[in-house]
Amino acid sequence: MHVPFSRQPSYYTCVAACTKMLLAYRGKEIPMGTVIRGIRTTKQDGATFENAGLFLVSLGHKPVVFSDETVRSKNRRLRRKELLLLIDKEIEDGDAHAHVIKEFALVGEFHPRNMTLRDILAVLAKECPVIITIRIRWKKTDMYHAMLAFGFNKKYIYYLDPTPSRKAPPEVRVRKKDFAKAMRQGTEALYIR
Repeated sequence: MHVPFSRQPSYYTCVAACTKMLLAYRGKEIPMGTVIRGIRTTKQDGATFENAGLFLVSLGHKPVVFSDETVRSKNRRLRRKELLLLIDKEIEDGDAHAHVIKEFALVGEFHPRNMTLRDILAVLAKECPVIITIRIRWKKTDMYHAMLAFGFNKKYIYYLDPTPSRKAPPEVRVRKKDFAKAMRQGTEALYIR
C-alpha cells in the first residue's frame, strides 16, 4: 500500500504527521498546520490519539483508538455504557485526560486496552495503515513516538517514521519477531475504519 509521507516539523508533532499521512492515504491533503491545531497539539505533551480521533470524526471518518493509558479493561467486548462508567470513575478520581477520552468515546470507537501485534496485522491485512507508538529514549528522557505502520510480509513489518532529524529514508522495515519483542505490552494505536 502506498502512503504519502509527511515529516514532522518539530519533536512534538509526530501524531500530527502520522494523522496527516493517514488522511493523505484516504485522499485528503490537509496542511500540517491545520492538522496540528485540529488535534490540539501542544509543545508540552504533543497530541493524544483521542484528540486525533475527534479531528478525524470532524472530517467525516470513523476512527478507532486503542489505549490503556487512563482507562484499562481486559474485557475485549466492553459495551459503550460500561466503558463510559469506567471513564466517569477516572474523571471522579481527578484524571484530566479522562474528559478527552469520554468526548471521543461518545463519537468514536474506543478500546481501553493496547493493540496487539495480531490486531495490527489484521488491520494492515485490510489495507488500513495504523498509527502506533513506541517508547524511545531522547535527550536522556523516555518518551513515546508515533509512527505509521503500513504493511507486512512473512518476515517484516513496514512503517514510516516522521522524525524530523532522521537522515535515513522514512520507510523502515523491522523483523516481525523483533517488533513482537518490542510490543510485548502492546501499543496505543489509531486507524480509520
